[in-house]
Amino acid sequence: MVFKSINNHDLIKEITDKPRSLFFNNFLMQYQSDIESFVPYRNGGYIFSHSEIKTIIAGLRNFLEQVSDEEIKSHNLEISNPTRDNSKPKSIKKSTKPGYIYFIASGNGMYKIGRTKNLENRLADYRRLPIETEILHSIRVINMEKAEKFFLNMFAEYNIKGEWFRLDNNRDLQRIINGEYPPEIIKLLEA
Repeated sequence: MVFKSINNHDLIKEITDKPRSLFFNNFLMQYQSDIESFVPYRNGGYIFSHSEIKTIIAGLRNFLEQVSDEEIKSHNLEISNPTRDNSKPKSIKKSTKPGYIYFIASGNGMYKIGRTKNLENRLADYRRLPIETEILHSIRVINMEKAEKFFLNMFAEYNIKGEWFRLDNNRDLQRIINGEYPPEIIKLLEA
């Protein structure tokens, strides 16, 4: 599917008020008043499948969690600069992002290590899953990307897929849950 390769930060090209449409790379979301919702169309008028729409929503949710309003404003100001070459899309500059690292246990014996700016919203997402999940621990850090990368590397030998691990009876995980952090993480703790 073409849209899966699109960088989340480059998904939205333009938001307009009249007509009420969102223009994306390779597709359009047109507001239909009769059903009071946006309908996602591909080039040629084809409508996306449910699974494709869920992928788009996940990408947008990730964008919202990873990019602040300040970064968007800065990006938009830079884009509006009349001396800028607008022939190529400009990506949003990443900065050090404070947030949370979280550890979740699932009912099927797998553990998730993840990051988020909004812990409450992310945990609400997990409560909607069809499997039982339990938050084991979360850590507020000044650079969530660096902290997550550290933990993913720390537990790499237990990796199943992506951010999912087999960590039953893992001593390092127990130390983290007890608040005994490695020096690399202590440096990233938010004061």
